[in-house]
Amino acid sequence: MRKVASGAAAALLLTFLFVEQRPVNTVQHEEFTRNLQLMKQLDAEINRDLLDSRYELLSSYDPFVQNFKKCEKPLPASKTSLCSLAAARKKTLSNC
Repeated sequence: MRKVASGAAAALLLTFLFVEQRPVNTVQHEEFTRNLQLMKQLDAEINRDLLDSRYELLSSYDPFVQNFKKCEKPLPASKTSLCSLAAARKKTLSNC
C-alpha cells in the first residue's frame, strides 16, 4: 500500500511539472546570450586597458573611458545597462 501511495505521489508530481513547464522564449534567450557576450567582451577590453595603464603601455585613458561609456549605455531593446546588470548580479550573488 505504501509503494502504491508513493508511486501515485510521484506520478502526480511529474504530471504537475509537465503541465507547468514553459518553453524557452527564443527571442529573450538570444538577447540574453548576445548581452552576455557583449558584457564578456567589454570586461576583457576593460581588463586589457587596465593592465596596459598599470604597466604604462597606455598613453591615454581614453580607451578605458570609452569602454566604460559603452558599459553604461542602455542595451538594445532594454532600458538597463550592462553596468546595472552586473551590479544587480553581484548584489544577488553576495546575498546568497
